Amino acid sequence: MKHSVANRIISLLPVKPEQAKTARAIGQLYYGLDEGADESLSTAQIRTIQRYLLILTKGQGGEPDLPASVSPIERVDDGGEYRYYKKLSDLALWQMSSETALNLLLAQNLVSTPLRQSADLSASGMVDVALEVTAASPQLKRLRDRIRLVSDGFGRQPATIRPEVLQQVLYGIKHQYQVVFSYKNSQDYETRRQASIQGLVAKDGSLYMLCTESFADRPRHFALHRVQELNVNPKAPALIQSGFDLDRYIADTNQLSHQIGEQSRIELELRVAPETIYHFKERPLTADQVITEPQGDDPWFRVRASLPVTMLLVPWLLGMGGWIEVVGPASVRDEMKARLSKALAHYE
Repeated sequence: MKHSVANRIISLLPVKPEQAKTARAIGQLYYGLDEGADESLSTAQIRTIQRYLLILTKGQGGEPDLPASVSPIERVDDGGEYRYYKKLSDLALWQMSSETALNLLLAQNLVSTPLRQSADLSASGMVDVALEVTAASPQLKRLRDRIRLVSDGFGRQPATIRPEVLQQVLYGIKHQYQVVFSYKNSQDYETRRQASIQGLVAKDGSLYMLCTESFADRPRHFALHRVQELNVNPKAPALIQSGFDLDRYIADTNQLSHQIGEQSRIELELRVAPETIYHFKERPLTADQVITEPQGDDPWFRVRASLPVTMLLVPWLLGMGGWIEVVGPASVRDEMKARLSKALAHYE
């Protein structure tokens, strides 16, 4: 018995015992027969339905495609004739493992607010099932209630996206249509574009639409909260790049960081105070980062790493304040000096 067949049977059943259906009534629905037109089940059909119902009321029953030891259907004896209905408590377990339920609930904490509010990506039904599954185990319920996942930052609110924009974006992705939109950049300059969406990525409280205007284009990142208006163009199929892998693209662009300049990578060298070296030990800048212990009279550590220059590199280094010194390269050191001098001018 295939899982899809079992789901089909279960979908035909009521949830209340007083509304339980006979095997014959379930069979009529399953095979699409019109009872009012005197269409009747064949002997083979009724026996098939009875076998399916027996499996689903007794657990897996040796069926390899179904979850073990779970009975999503309850059978009641109505004067010698069996009737069937869904047993919600076991149905939840049948649909979802306890591990899956916990992971789903924890993942809700990481999904951005605009995505969570979208009907296209709503998981409310599965969340209800997950809540019931985790509530069935005191140990699992403790994990559910005492674990939370939050994003980095200091509590800023997520960027506000127009609901109609997000709805159209998701529709365009689902049906592979191009989209026409007006976009204001960070300098409030507005342009109008028609493009194909290669992906949608949530990062740091914002949603970014990765778009191309031709097959050869490298995707450009458009923050959805800056989109003023967006509509799907059903007459223009999206130009989806052959072999485009969203996960690979995210990795190759250092989590959608905007690279500055033509130089692919630099050799960054820092002096780091003992009080803050834990930042680099616990979360290395790169996989090949090297930390050198203090030498001689200098109590500070040396940190070296090969990495690209992105828009967020210098701001992050500035966030370390006086606890680090950029030794090289000169371009990054000079940029740090210029920004610190400009900031100091505000306080003189």
